[in-house]
Amino acid sequence: MVSLRELRSYPHRINPEEPQKPYGRLFFRPISLYLTWVCVNLGFSANQVTSVQLVIGVLAAAAVACPTVKIGILGLFLFQLGFMLDNIDGEIARFRKQASLTGKFLDEIGHQTVVPLMYLGFGVGDFLRHGHWEVIVFAALAGLSSLRIDLLSKAEVILNFAHSGSDSRFDYYKRFPTPQSPTTSAEKHGPIARLRYLFAYPATMNTLSILWLLDRFTGTGTIVHGKAGLLYLLIVVYGVLIPIRRTLTICSVATRSRVETDYLELRQAVEAQALSKEVSTPAPRP
Repeated sequence: MVSLRELRSYPHRINPEEPQKPYGRLFFRPISLYLTWVCVNLGFSANQVTSVQLVIGVLAAAAVACPTVKIGILGLFLFQLGFMLDNIDGEIARFRKQASLTGKFLDEIGHQTVVPLMYLGFGVGDFLRHGHWEVIVFAALAGLSSLRIDLLSKAEVILNFAHSGSDSRFDYYKRFPTPQSPTTSAEKHGPIARLRYLFAYPATMNTLSILWLLDRFTGTGTIVHGKAGLLYLLIVVYGVLIPIRRTLTICSVATRSRVETDYLELRQAVEAQALSKEVSTPAPRP
């Protein structure tokens, strides 16, 4: 049986590859330790927890769409539980040496499913409460634009190109500049990155949840159409700004040759790995 001390002292319980946001670091990681301990000792795998997280996220979106207050509160709780499980599956994977590309794939499927449904759930719930149909349109725009179609399309192109062997028949890639060095941490965490965080999960989930509670229990912020409140207004803001942000990202990928440079980096890494294997492999005896 794994002890709490053993789990707490594991150096990679928290993913060293991803910077920890204050919300997760201060509120969820201390609690996730105990839930991870329970899951590990009950024999749950990381992929099983990821699958449960997906189901809980879908149920949460359906619950906040319901006009009943108690069911809506249950939905808010399920959203938080889903985010907690999103931390736990990684902790289990690293502790039990179950980290895999399949696990990362399932985790990404969860995000690509739950986040769009979250916007739609809050939008439908606000419509059923106040009757303004356009809020569903803006919620759908925010949800669809939250899909990482830029990354998914880029990965598809790179994989297809690598599998086709086109680079061995054509030298077109030589016209592109040498891949630049990775972005520094200062560039990644500047003011613009902090602003973008407000439009990313889980910040969006928490902001929508807070405004949902204010709308249901205090009636504050009734500034739109005389009835709809700040939740309606925020969904409209998300429905306008998130599509703009996604469009700008796609334009950036298309105009800065980021697909080509990413392919070159991947190709160089594969060649370097193959070369290192050749060097490390001892020559056969005559």
